[in-house]
Amino acid sequence: MIKKLLAPLFFFILISEAAFAQGYYLRRIEGLPDTLIVKNPKSFYIPYYYLDVRSLGRGNTEIANGRQFNASYVNPAFLAEKQPLGGSIIVVAGVPPVTLDAASFLSNNIDQFKEGIALKNIWSSSLEYLANQYNPDAQKTAITKLKNSLKFPQQLSEKIIGNPDNSNTHGLNAFASANVFFDNWSFSFHAYGQSAFKGELGPFFTELLKIKLPEDLSNKDETKKAVSKFEDLLEYVVDTETGQVNLDALPAIYSFSFMDLLFTAGYGFKINDNFSVGANLKFTNRRFTAAKILAIDFGRIFEKAFKNFNTSIFTVTTDIGITYKNDSGFSAGFIVKNLLPLPSLNSSFNLDLLEVNLGQDKDQAGNPIVNADGDTALVSYYRKVKIEGPLKLATPVITSIGFFYPLLEDLDISLDITDVFEQTNFIDNYLSRVQLGVEYRYFLANDNLELAFRAGLFRKNPTLGFGAGILKIIRVDLAYYQDPIFSEKNIIGQISFTW
Repeated sequence: MIKKLLAPLFFFILISEAAFAQGYYLRRIEGLPDTLIVKNPKSFYIPYYYLDVRSLGRGNTEIANGRQFNASYVNPAFLAEKQPLGGSIIVVAGVPPVTLDAASFLSNNIDQFKEGIALKNIWSSSLEYLANQYNPDAQKTAITKLKNSLKFPQQLSEKIIGNPDNSNTHGLNAFASANVFFDNWSFSFHAYGQSAFKGELGPFFTELLKIKLPEDLSNKDETKKAVSKFEDLLEYVVDTETGQVNLDALPAIYSFSFMDLLFTAGYGFKINDNFSVGANLKFTNRRFTAAKILAIDFGRIFEKAFKNFNTSIFTVTTDIGITYKNDSGFSAGFIVKNLLPLPSLNSSFNLDLLEVNLGQDKDQAGNPIVNADGDTALVSYYRKVKIEGPLKLATPVITSIGFFYPLLEDLDISLDITDVFEQTNFIDNYLSRVQLGVEYRYFLANDNLELAFRAGLFRKNPTLGFGAGILKIIRVDLAYYQDPIFSEKNIIGQISFTW
């Protein structure tokens, strides 16, 4: 699923690989003309749900069991229950633990990225090993230094990149809303931000990690061959006179962040004792930013990812919802989102990159150049690349249904089926559209303290939730779930004030 959802977010990442022979040597550096790449139009789905931690804890079920304060983005039919003047403020934030671990690794190793310490040590220890062929103790010290220096690029690949063929997507999300409701009306403002980033090893680190020291270091020939490869490759990035590292060879991170600013106005009314209907009008402004974050800025990864939202798209849509409720407490909900989408104001993106690639150098006949030692000649290409293209918000008509039933006074179950007619393509299969939840509430202190325990299934993955409400004014909620954006386990928290 993550490929379907994030593919348009990372279409600007440039990746190149090359297969090389025994050793390497840099034969020449060649600058290529600046390039403009114009991409085909890209569409981004306007979100059909926002983060509600109470709902996430019970499988993100909410269509038939929403409340007045979240009716504006769940189901406007809940506005049919007349209310005195009131309001709510909600703040949500979540960062997957794997992302926190990755960000911590980048921050704790910032000197590695600023100075290339590990690469310097790999290069110097390779030289020391090769220069002391008749001094076993010096070679042992050099190979130990080399092995320790290789830990950093290996950890970098594991913690940040993951599988090079399908690298990890890290990120964070946050949501805040302010709601005012009276009678059958609701006016709400929501701000939802999300940042996703991927690491790219680049051609140099890709080749560096392919070189393996033999398990048996007493095999002098194999060890010397491997160490020679390290030395040959490091000559590409380390100045042999000053020992300074060309930081352009270090991995880079590509980030894509967006922020949705959403204003809704909704109204609901009762058709009879059982049926209610409601509608809202939504104004959505989505702001984008995309960046290539250089290694020197890895310690400020989140700051850089959320900087300069220079692309903006605006659209207007409407939702219509219906609810049914009988005397047993059973209720059903029906919601059609984006029923009357108005034409959106399209925008465009642009991104400036420096593309650096390694490739085989070839002779006039097109044959790879290999020296007498069997080493492959490399050529380093670099060029400035500007990528641009049109963007627009996709507003498919999304129909969802939900059911709610109280098993006991303080125990209920709920089930939602989202996007019944499969108008979005980022959910893997139909079963993933079925969401199931259960909630149990326990009251203390003369019902002034409510404890809620929740569980559910969201996109076929289990969810857990816990909440505490004080005087029906302040609530703190937590949820544990599989984030559908980052494909990582996430713990998300919410605090809300309702009056």
